Amino acid sequence: MTPEELNELKTVLKKEILMELKCEKRTNRIQGAELIRQKWMYGPDKKYQYSNSILDKAFGNKQHKIWDSIRPLLFAIFGKDNIYQLNTEDETLVEEVTDKLFQTVYDLRKLVDKKKNESDI
Repeated sequence: MTPEELNELKTVLKKEILMELKCEKRTNRIQGAELIRQKWMYGPDKKYQYSNSILDKAFGNKQHKIWDSIRPLLFAIFGKDNIYQLNTEDETLVEEVTDKLFQTVYDLRKLVDKKKNESDI
């Protein structure tokens, strides 16, 4: 192998390794889902998590359990095992699915509350 071929091979390998490292960016946040989570779980001032949020009105201080349940659902829906694999998916699709999961849980809670109120009357 000539020195030019060796340098060319090194360059190609370096590019491939850097691309893989970008894909496996280590973070404990699900890219694409983070803004949706904040929309549902942060209050209007965005300063205090859980206070006066959309979910606070429906679930009170147990709303953090909703996110703990949605995360595994996202992994199952996308067929991934962990956050790092899920972060390789299209962020807009992850956002859309996350928002629909939050909305579904919220709607179901409202339905249950409505049925309970009807039976109490």
